[in-house]
This record gives sequence, C-alpha cells and structure tokens, in this order.
Amino acid sequence: MEKGRLKIYFARSIRGQRVVDVELLQQSLSALGEVLSEKFDFSTDASRDKLIFSTDRRMLESADVVIAEVSNPSLGVGYELGIAESLKKPVLCLALEDLMVSSMIAGNPYFVVKHYRSIPEAVSLVSDFLALH
Repeated sequence: MEKGRLKIYFARSIRGQRVVDVELLQQSLSALGEVLSEKFDFSTDASRDKLIFSTDRRMLESADVVIAEVSNPSLGVGYELGIAESLKKPVLCLALEDLMVSSMIAGNPYFVVKHYRSIPEAVSLVSDFLALH
C-alpha cells in the first residue's frame, strides 16, 4: 500500500432496503482513512449508470482495501466484491449479528467476514483489519 492516507473503498447497498445506518458507518470510517464510495444517484438513466460504473470501478482500482457492509443483499455489492477479489484487494465484509450472509461471501476464503452489534463495534473490527493490511 502507498504511504499516506489509506484509501478505503466502502461498498454497501444503495437502492435496497436498509437495516443499518450505513451513512453513520461510512462517516465513522473516515477517521481511519480516505473513504471512497459509490455514487448516490437513484435514477435509471443508462448514461448515468455507465458513468457510475466507470467511476466506481476506478475507485475500486485505486483503493488499498475494500470494506463492504453486507447486511442487505445487493447485486451491486456482490459484483464489487468479485472485482475486488480479482484485483487482489484485501476485503472485510461486515454484517449485523444474527443476519445470514450469502454463502458466496461467507464461504469464500478470500473474504474476511465479521458480525457486529453496533457501529462502534464495526469500526473497531475495521480498525483491527486495517492494522493487518
């Protein structure tokens, strides 16, 4: 990883149902590094979709690590995790305690999957993960 502020790509469900205050989690992660995250545009315009894809892909490529909140099933997050794995980025997947994580995530030995009960606990898990990478 490059010297300086760590670049953290934060993946999370954008258009799906929310069971976690992901905005608070994202804001809390900013104390640990520069948080790169998906663009928040809920339109379905094809040109915007292409721009969002290319922007997010570049951010993934420039990230040092990927932190994914996977409590809410999301096709986009799953796809981003596949890209992160192919780019050999260290990946931590966070899920609320008592929620099932997809077997494609939980069963993949490449991903580190941790469950948490609160945002401060999630931030502590991220901090521990970053200390190893």
